[in-house]
Amino acid sequence: MVLSCQQLYVQYNDAHAAINTRETEQFSHAEDWWSGEPPLSVESRLMDQLFGELRAEVEQADVLVLEDREWLQDDRFSNQIDQLLAACRARGGEIRYSTRDSMTPV
Repeated sequence: MVLSCQQLYVQYNDAHAAINTRETEQFSHAEDWWSGEPPLSVESRLMDQLFGELRAEVEQADVLVLEDREWLQDDRFSNQIDQLLAACRARGGEIRYSTRDSMTPV
C-alpha cells in the first residue's frame, strides 16, 4: 500500500475546514461563543472516521510505502501518521520510505 502524506494532509485539512464551518454556523454571534458552551466533539469524530478508515486499510497491507514525508510538519497530523505506522509494525507489516518528493517537479 502506498500512502501519500500530501494527499492525506489535504483530506486532514478538509476535515478541519468542515469542523470550522460547523463551529461558525453554530456560533454565529460573538456572544454565543462566550456563553460557556463546551467545544464541539465534531472534530474528534471526523478525525476518528478519517484515520479509522485508513487504519483498516493499513491493517490489510503487508508493506506500507510512505511518500511525501515533507508534509509531516503539523505535529497533530504527524502523530496520527506515527500511530498508523506503529499499528502496521505491531501486526508484522513492513514500512518503506519512498525517496519521492512531492515538492520536486517531475
